[in-house]
Amino acid sequence: MTHVGLIMVFGITACDDGSGDDGSISINGWKFSGYNDRNNGGTSTISISQDGNKLIVTGNLTENVPNDPWDSFGFSNFVITPNADLLSQLKASTGVYFDIIGDGKTYRFEVVTSNVNDGGYFGKEFTTQNGVKERISIPFSELSQPSWATSVSGDFNYITFLQISAHSGYTGVGPYSFTFFAELDI
Repeated sequence: MTHVGLIMVFGITACDDGSGDDGSISINGWKFSGYNDRNNGGTSTISISQDGNKLIVTGNLTENVPNDPWDSFGFSNFVITPNADLLSQLKASTGVYFDIIGDGKTYRFEVVTSNVNDGGYFGKEFTTQNGVKERISIPFSELSQPSWATSVSGDFNYITFLQISAHSGYTGVGPYSFTFFAELDI
C-alpha cells in the first residue's frame, strides 16, 4: 500500500477573524487554512497556531447554523491544499497518514473532490485519544460519502484538497483541540 505522508512544515499563526476564512499560508508546496460555518450564519470558530513542528488547532463548535443548505450542525475545517506537484503525488497514492495528539473527540478526515457538489465528500471518521500522540492511517479504499450525499464516482483523480472536519454532529458542541505534527515522509 502506497500512502503519502503529509509534509507539514509550519511557520504560521492563523486566527479566527470571523470572516469564515481564518487565514492561510503556503509553505513547501502546501497551503494550510481554517474554515468555519460563519458564511452560513453559524458561530463556530477555528484558530491555528504553530509551536515548533506542531500545528495546534483549537476552536468551538455551535449548533443551529441558520443558512446551511445541507444541515444545521456547526463545523470548522482544517484545510490542507497541495501544490500541483504534491497533488500529482497525492492522486497516485492509495491513502494518507498523519500524526496527531487529540482531545478524545471524533473528527472526520475528508478528501475534497471536484465531482462532489453538495458537500458530501469522501471521508472517514476517527476518534482521537486524549493527550496521546498517535498515527492515523487513512486508506482511500476505506473512504465513503455521507448517506445524505448525492453519490458520485470514488475516482480520486478529482482530488482538490484534504481537510480534517470538526462537526457538532460527531465532535460534539463546545470546545475542541488537536495538535497536528509536521512530518517529512513523502
